[in-house]
Amino acid sequence: MKGCTGRMIDWWFGWIHNTEQYKLWHPRDHAFSDWEGPRENNSTYVGGRHLVHEYISGQLAKLRISFLDPSNYFGDGWKEHFKKAGYSTAVCGRTRTWNQDGRDVSTGHLIHLTKDGPDGCRMRSRFWLGDVDGLTDPQQREAATPQPLAMGLCKHTTEEMAILTAILLELY
Repeated sequence: MKGCTGRMIDWWFGWIHNTEQYKLWHPRDHAFSDWEGPRENNSTYVGGRHLVHEYISGQLAKLRISFLDPSNYFGDGWKEHFKKAGYSTAVCGRTRTWNQDGRDVSTGHLIHLTKDGPDGCRMRSRFWLGDVDGLTDPQQREAATPQPLAMGLCKHTTEEMAILTAILLELY
C-alpha cells in the first residue's frame, strides 16, 4: 500500500463509521454502515462493532464485525513480538451475520496484518470462514462456506485495499 503505514490503517478503522465513509472504501459493493461502540475517531476501534451491508460475489452480506484486541489471537506479548518482526498493526475481528432485529450468528474471523516498509506498508489479510456458532462437524462448517463466497471475499478485499491505498493519504 504505497505511501501508507500501519498507523494510518488503525486511524482508518477508527474513523470509518457511517455509510458515506464506508462507500468511499468500495463505492460499488458497500451499501450500508453503522457503528456500535467507541466513536472518538482517534484510531479507537477495538471493542467496537462495525455493522455493514456489502456485496460479495453479487450477494448482499449483512455483517457485524466485532473488533478484538490482537492478544486474542497472538497472546499477551504480541506487541513486543510484532515490533521485533517489523509489523506495525493487526486489525482483528470476529465476523457475524446479522439482521435488523439485532440477532446474529458468528461465522468467522479476520486479521489484516500490516508491516511497514520504506515505500509504504504491506498488508496480509486472513479470513477463517466456517467457524459458525453451533456447528462442530467439519463437513457442516465447510458446507456453510461455499467456495464462490471465499473467492468473492478474496476479490472484494483486494479491491477494497487498492481503493483504500488511493484515498487514505488524502483523508489521513
